[in-house]
Amino acid sequence: MRIIEPDQEDPKVTEDTRFTDYRPAGKAFIAARVEVYHDGKLVFTEEYTEIKTGMKLDPATFDPVKFSTAPSAK
Repeated sequence: MRIIEPDQEDPKVTEDTRFTDYRPAGKAFIAARVEVYHDGKLVFTEEYTEIKTGMKLDPATFDPVKFSTAPSAK
């Protein structure tokens, strides 16, 4: 999966976000690696480990007022 779009500041430059290293996660698949290319050059990567599904999360996790106080998932 890729998202290819013009750069917000310079539409002549291409932003290319690539989702790779798909792994089974519950009943679906999730990209464990994300790569961001700016004008053809790799500028950012994210790699995810210990991917878990089906976890119950405290609703406060999604309340912006409580972002600084909500417990993180373990």
